[in-house]
Amino acid sequence: MYKTTTDTESFEPFLMDGTKAGEVHWITPGVSGIWRVLPGQLPEETPYEFEKPETIHVLEGSVTITTEDGESVDLRPGDIAAYSQGVKSTWHFRMPFRKLFIHA
Repeated sequence: MYKTTTDTESFEPFLMDGTKAGEVHWITPGVSGIWRVLPGQLPEETPYEFEKPETIHVLEGSVTITTEDGESVDLRPGDIAAYSQGVKSTWHFRMPFRKLFIHA
């Protein structure tokens, strides 16, 4: 059993290709956590490739995810979506944004 709290001090920089891309609070390092992005931390339109299969649950803010094949989905707090490894997408954020993610 593992218990954690997501207070402000528990977040650390999340790096993509060596560049800060929001902040993460790891629940299980490398597998699951809470990721957040605040205004000014990322462009409102950001490309993202799912390097692992990923399930996301939006906790705060909203995002429109458009995949390379043109499929688009709007996600708001409470919405859940799952993506396969290798899917290329563009995220259009309404910040602040926070999601629970699980790589499986």
